[in-house]
Amino acid sequence: MKRIIYAVLVCIAVISCKKGDEKNHLKNAEKKEVKLKSENDKRIDRALEEGLFVSNEHGVDMVLFEHNIFLIEEIKTDEPSNFFLHVMQEGMDIQKLDFLGAQKRLDKLNKYKNFNVYELTIPDEVEFSKSYRVNFGKIVKGKGRIWNKYIFSNKIKKSAYDNRYLENIASEFYDFDIELNEAFDHGYFIKRNSGFDLLYYKDYLYFIKKNGKPEDLENRFFLHCKLEGTTEISNLDFNFDQDKITSSKYPDLYIARRILPQNSDSFATGQSEKDLGRIWSVSYKLDAIINNNALIYDNEYDNVKKE
Repeated sequence: MKRIIYAVLVCIAVISCKKGDEKNHLKNAEKKEVKLKSENDKRIDRALEEGLFVSNEHGVDMVLFEHNIFLIEEIKTDEPSNFFLHVMQEGMDIQKLDFLGAQKRLDKLNKYKNFNVYELTIPDEVEFSKSYRVNFGKIVKGKGRIWNKYIFSNKIKKSAYDNRYLENIASEFYDFDIELNEAFDHGYFIKRNSGFDLLYYKDYLYFIKKNGKPEDLENRFFLHCKLEGTTEISNLDFNFDQDKITSSKYPDLYIARRILPQNSDSFATGQSEKDLGRIWSVSYKLDAIINNNALIYDNEYDNVKKE
């Protein structure tokens, strides 16, 4: 009799465990589903990473990427904004791209669900080899234009996205530690005696400093990429604060991240001081990095890691 009771209890325990596992599996699946980026999220990511970011004091930033214009604003009301947008170029009629927000707003956003993101295509009539102007602003019913901003293509300096949206992005999408762990596990780590350590993974170049001081960040970074099959050099110089990343797992590390053009052949990087010139510099061919099995991360930062 005791054996029968024991067997019944074991069966109940096994069934309970299976149900618990199923529940956990479902919960994990639900979490994973929440973290999935939509196709539009991915397109916005790429535009922010590779495009020209233009900050706007009126709260609607612009990204110029390939032949597209993205306008990005934090959602503050239920109704999307309405805009006028004119593209002008010498010898060309004004291209009027005025639009109602509901017409051009990207839908199915998960990562950027707290933003209205509008996308427009620049007309084929615009010749990108020549300078052009963009005049855009917001229209309010009964008031007309409430502000406008001019952008001159020939006066725009290379300007990269500065991570200003992180605080308003759904938290499950900006856990940088997940990305960093993947880069450590599968990327190419270059330990350096001076300047910053480098980590290369999937076109990303990470600049990492252990036991750093604030003055290590004051000097501007230069980053020059030579593109495959050309003599063209892509200038990606930056200030540390512009591309810094915060890690909860490695809070004492200074980390910045830049994305290299997909057709990069090699890069040179370092820091320059106004009076002294370059204070450290290195250059690498990407093939030499990728084919070097010795460039692996060997837990160099474990003594500053928080579990």
